[in-house]
Amino acid sequence: MGRYVQVIAIIHSEQCRLEHRQKKARLKKICALMRVTLRERQYLTASALISPSKSPRSFMHAAGDDGAFMVTVSLPVFEFNILLAAFARHYTVKSGPGKRGDLHDPKTKTTF
Repeated sequence: MGRYVQVIAIIHSEQCRLEHRQKKARLKKICALMRVTLRERQYLTASALISPSKSPRSFMHAAGDDGAFMVTVSLPVFEFNILLAAFARHYTVKSGPGKRGDLHDPKTKTTF
């Protein structure tokens, strides 16, 4: 009879461990789902932005320093100018002093 009680105790102990592991795994999944669904919403307002002409990228682009430009934009100045020219053919940026800063697609006359 003593051996039978020991076997039952071992089986019960293993079942408790398994249930504990499963419960812990379920709680981890629930926590992960809660982290995804609960987001802290922060917004950037226009007053917090600097003028594009005063941006660090503009200074580095004007200076033509490939090293500094490469670190921030991941392209050398020459390749960036090629990419900029490719986009300039398709989009007109109407911005500047006293103008709206919208991006317009001239083909579809859509404002983005």
